[in-house]
Amino acid sequence: MASHEQVTGTVIALRADTVVLETSPTGATRGLARTEVARVERSAGTRRYLVRGATIGFLAGATVGALMGHSVSNDVQAQCPKQEIICIPVNGLAESFGTATGAITGGVLGASIGLLIGMPQHEQWRQVVGDGGVRVGFGPAPGKRLALSVSLRR
Repeated sequence: MASHEQVTGTVIALRADTVVLETSPTGATRGLARTEVARVERSAGTRRYLVRGATIGFLAGATVGALMGHSVSNDVQAQCPKQEIICIPVNGLAESFGTATGAITGGVLGASIGLLIGMPQHEQWRQVVGDGGVRVGFGPAPGKRLALSVSLRR
């Protein structure tokens, strides 16, 4: 085995000096000397990051949207003639409305993008920790078969 090579598979046999893995769905197997195995990890299942993606996307989108909405409403305020008294409250309202509209629009768009990014499943791996002790046992199984049991001591 090459240095730092990762091999993924299902343990199908465990001998005193060798671990045999099924490495593909077609049934291909690979034997590894136990001295070559530096670390063993087990799958802890798959996970999606929907809430995290949507939350980060919403916060980023709302921030950018609010800044853009505020900027656009400032441009409208600059076009208001200074001598018109009625224009001042309307422009203040326009600035607030532009900021809020930008934040909401950006937040929804950002949350949607974040949700899509968080959609794929990611497999989680946990290192099997122990003193290296492995126990192997054999016993009867239903249908006159033999069962293999593997225990990793923590």
